[in-house]
Amino acid sequence: MSRFQFNLLAIAVALISVPTILTSAPAHAALLNGGFENGNFTDWLTVGNTSIQTADFGSNPTEGNFQALISTTADGITATPGELEDFLGLAPFSLDDINGPIFSGSAIQQEFSAVAGQTLSFGWNFLTNEASQSPSFNGFAFVNIDSLERLADTFSTLIPSSTTFLSETGYQTFSYTIPTTGTYSLGIGVATVGDSFGSFGVLVDNAAVVPESDSVVGVLAVGALSFGYMLRRRQKKR
Repeated sequence: MSRFQFNLLAIAVALISVPTILTSAPAHAALLNGGFENGNFTDWLTVGNTSIQTADFGSNPTEGNFQALISTTADGITATPGELEDFLGLAPFSLDDINGPIFSGSAIQQEFSAVAGQTLSFGWNFLTNEASQSPSFNGFAFVNIDSLERLADTFSTLIPSSTTFLSETGYQTFSYTIPTTGTYSLGIGVATVGDSFGSFGVLVDNAAVVPESDSVVGVLAVGALSFGYMLRRRQKKR
């Protein structure tokens, strides 16, 4: 076997095996209703104070017409620390490790399946009514996927908000590269620290896993066709 034939064989094996890996992954690789364009929380689980908002809220969605608001405002019903951690599948007091003892919170969650190398991303905008910064009352927004991570708190860079809150970070993007093929749980939330009277929120929009599996398979199909064309040309030259 010539070196050229060996290289073509290696390419063929790769093109055949990668789709097999993709099809063996769980279905529904993409998050569902990630932009909340259904106008509700279809496909998501919620706990505490959650709602769907439009640009009329004072902050434009990053795509489409809708966005999710997760908050601890005084006029809403929030979850206790235990309820919040149970909802997210966290060990007791896990959220206390971020900014200190939490008193209440709200969150949304969705399970999804993905292939290693795909990227999970979503837009978020942290909101607060705290007029001053204090470590004792440092409410925060967080994300949980494989591990807990703070998105922002009252010590983050804030700007005046046109929403019902005093200040906000403005929309930022969170991204996470999927390490291994499997099923994951995305949790996004907000919590009060020091007491349960703090008003904090986080807007969420455009949650997605990219590239979608269909796109990956499409690229591989093009590669397979190119491989066949190269092989036919090689054979005709003989």
